[in-house]
Amino acid sequence: HFTESAAEMAEAVFTYADADIVIMAAAVADYTPAERSETKVKKQDGDLTLVFKRTTDILASLGARKRAGQVLVGFALETDQGEAHAKDKLHRKNLDWIVLNDMTEPGAGFGTQTNRVTMLARDGRREDLPLMSKPEVAAAILARIL
Repeated sequence: HFTESAAEMAEAVFTYADADIVIMAAAVADYTPAERSETKVKKQDGDLTLVFKRTTDILASLGARKRAGQVLVGFALETDQGEAHAKDKLHRKNLDWIVLNDMTEPGAGFGTQTNRVTMLARDGRREDLPLMSKPEVAAAILARIL
């Protein structure tokens, strides 16, 4: 399903999110412009101030409506205090698992063919996966969830 905005993505996810396992691997923008211009915004004297509004927190919304037996998995991309932030997100958003990506780890994050992640479970389990290719990381995540 193709979407063009955070609101459309939320609507699409809510339409299809009644699966037994939901893995939310993509982050949508946290903010969106408060006003949309149908025409070019012309240059004026002085500075331009843009106002943004919060988008729907799709993952938190899924956690709030999670049904019994459903497994909800989220991701956390962090640059500092990664594990603390990931654990907070795990509990605050009612997730079963969270996959922590630490952007400061060599070979991890964006722009690489590899990743090194830490998986944290609601029940306290923790597993640090070694540096591996991104397809291997995906397979390892699925193996632990299943």
